[in-house]
Amino acid sequence: MTTTHKSPVDMLAEIGRALHGELWQRPLARDLGVHERQLRRWITEESPLPADHGIFPELRELLRRRAQVTAATAETLDQWMGAGHGR
Repeated sequence: MTTTHKSPVDMLAEIGRALHGELWQRPLARDLGVHERQLRRWITEESPLPADHGIFPELRELLRRRAQVTAATAETLDQWMGAGHGR
């Protein structure tokens, strides 16, 4: 399935796994400030999750922040290893 053909629920699950691994639902609900039950309703499609829902810009920001932190941590590790550690 191409990215453009993924449903909002598919994107939610993919992002949740990218941020938190297989046990993503509770931490993602906490990140978004929504009750875990609401997240489950979206996943099971009990409640609609339109593509223009406000959580998607929040998710994009969470992903970007995680990428920045990961890149900065990798740089710190490179510097640490370059200083003779981790051999």
